[in-house]
Amino acid sequence: MLRIIVASAALFVALGGSSCAAVSLRRNSVGSRELRAKAVGGSELRSSAVRSRHLASGSVTTRKLSRSARRALRGAAGPTGPAGPSPVTFRASVELTGAVVRGSPAGSQKPEVGRYELTFGRDVSQCTPVATLRRVEGGPRPDEPPAGRITAAASGSTIVVRTFDADGRPDDISFNLIVAC
Repeated sequence: MLRIIVASAALFVALGGSSCAAVSLRRNSVGSRELRAKAVGGSELRSSAVRSRHLASGSVTTRKLSRSARRALRGAAGPTGPAGPSPVTFRASVELTGAVVRGSPAGSQKPEVGRYELTFGRDVSQCTPVATLRRVEGGPRPDEPPAGRITAAASGSTIVVRTFDADGRPDDISFNLIVAC
């Protein structure tokens, strides 16, 4: 019997202490400083107590949303848009003399050592030129190209290609060029 009395007294003190704390706390007196990290979960929050304005940007990821919320955000697929313009690609294989062996330039010239100017039938200033040093089949230099460097820059309807030897001096070297627009 003594055990029951002691147990009842312990229960009374335990419940009385927590209800006393709940009664004696003023409204809004417990803030983020008094709470431990992750001490409050969704089950402790009143419905609609937290709004989007209370959340930091990027703090809720789609992974944290329920499946039904993700489905609701997805929405229906819209109509298919019009096809974009087809990509345009120009290309050229140029011999060290400046002669175009294969490709689509409208014209080419070699005004100085290591400088080639290839013109195309349209503005290529917004395109991406890519050039590589290489051997051109049937050209005067049948071996692989020497070590070196190559640059390509677009201006209007012209691509200027510059070739350099391994020491950085301008040199006439065969190359391939692709211009992706």
